[in-house]
Amino acid sequence: MEKNVKKMKKITLYFLGFFIVHISAANANKQNSPIDNPNKQKYFLLDLDAKSNLEYKLAHVELNASKLYEVDKKIELFNLLTKNGNLILFSVLPGKISDNIWKEIDPASLKDKIMDWDQLKAFRIEATRAYGSSCKGLYEHVKRNDINLVKKENGKYFRSSSCITEFFSVENKPRMFTSQNDIASINIYSPAVALKDFDSRYKELYNEPSPNYHDLPNVLKFPMNKPLLFLSGTSTIDGRKAYHFWGFMDWGISDSPNYRRGIDRFIFIPELGIVGGSFDFFFDNLLDKSRKKENYLNENVMQPIKINGKEVS
Repeated sequence: MEKNVKKMKKITLYFLGFFIVHISAANANKQNSPIDNPNKQKYFLLDLDAKSNLEYKLAHVELNASKLYEVDKKIELFNLLTKNGNLILFSVLPGKISDNIWKEIDPASLKDKIMDWDQLKAFRIEATRAYGSSCKGLYEHVKRNDINLVKKENGKYFRSSSCITEFFSVENKPRMFTSQNDIASINIYSPAVALKDFDSRYKELYNEPSPNYHDLPNVLKFPMNKPLLFLSGTSTIDGRKAYHFWGFMDWGISDSPNYRRGIDRFIFIPELGIVGGSFDFFFDNLLDKSRKKENYLNENVMQPIKINGKEVS
């Protein structure tokens, strides 16, 4: 019995040491890393006047918040899908003061502040590594609001009012366990789990609501809980098979918007990217508690109005 106790203590100390080392390494890497300076605004130029791009496939999606959040506001999604299975999603949201999501600018005003594609790729790699070094717990590395999108369209330049940038990998590998899918991995072959079933089971096991549901500020019980992305089912959109996902995260920020939640439920079409979704944190103050819970448990999302300029029937 005494031997077993000593053995358990050794195992516990090993895992504590493992997490301390990883967290210390992640903090050390922060000192000189551009990904850990969220107050320094960065910009990426998307040239919509260019006829084609060999680096990535672009899918542009238009949404409206009227049905989901009872407010007539436009949202635009820009999917940059690479050949090696990386997806960069820019979600352009309304401004705090104006409903306009774009503002025309003089490109000279952002001279030396705009990242090109190679710089954005390098930024994504560094952000993904930092996320991995945190045992895939610090998901704010891959869900960010410090990169503004600038688009060039018809010879004019426009800067996004508010933008969330998210880095995903599209893996598509058969999985046995749902816990193998971290928050930044989209896998259409993972086991399906409905959000409502998960939340019910979570409450049974822990005798408290899931931290994924916004009631009071809360945090994940890391490392026992970690941010995950679950497949819940499929549908058909414009003749294409679409996959529905939802993220298991927390609401750890109490004094400002939880931007790091990003697009917390979404619809994914493999050849396009993310074509619909929800931003509960952004529209948090618009709905009463019962409506929020209804949207959450039923996995309600904004459906696409247009994809690449074509209306969705």
